[in-house]
Amino acid sequence: MVMQADPSLFAHVASTPEQVLIIEVLLLAFHDLSSEHEDIRSEAVSFWSSRNGEWARHRRLLLSLIGLDDDAVMPRVRALIPDHLIPVAPEPKQALDVVRRFTPTEIRVNAVRAILPDHDFDLAWLCERLPIGRGQCRHAVRQLIEEGVVSSLGRPARDKRTQYCRTEDLLPLRSAASR
Repeated sequence: MVMQADPSLFAHVASTPEQVLIIEVLLLAFHDLSSEHEDIRSEAVSFWSSRNGEWARHRRLLLSLIGLDDDAVMPRVRALIPDHLIPVAPEPKQALDVVRRFTPTEIRVNAVRAILPDHDFDLAWLCERLPIGRGQCRHAVRQLIEEGVVSSLGRPARDKRTQYCRTEDLLPLRSAASR
């Protein structure tokens, strides 16, 4: 399909070399609608079919420089563009279910959760393995206790530290004691 546009169509408009050049640019954009190259054709369609944005602004500027009104010219130009070339509106992007950032506390809690051992442990054991302070370790363990992931093994003896274990490690003991 070759689109034809007569250069003499704008002959009465062109009075300066600049206007002749603008007319040539507009005619080239019109001929690009039938280009074999997808990129060239899509840019030409965008140029002629955009109602707002950069392409529309440039088209309006060029048409105004040769004394034509965009609103008067565009219905005739759009009628010449085949329907299959006019871009359809893109499908809306699907939103993700949850988009958020983790807080520093959540990052520390997840780090502690990732290294929980199968045996009893205390805060010193965690602090040796993580690059966070004792207070932050304690806070992370408290969060895990609230979530039910970790349990405290009771009050420590006078010289000993509080021991913790995974809650799932206690469940077999509870079920055995209830029998």
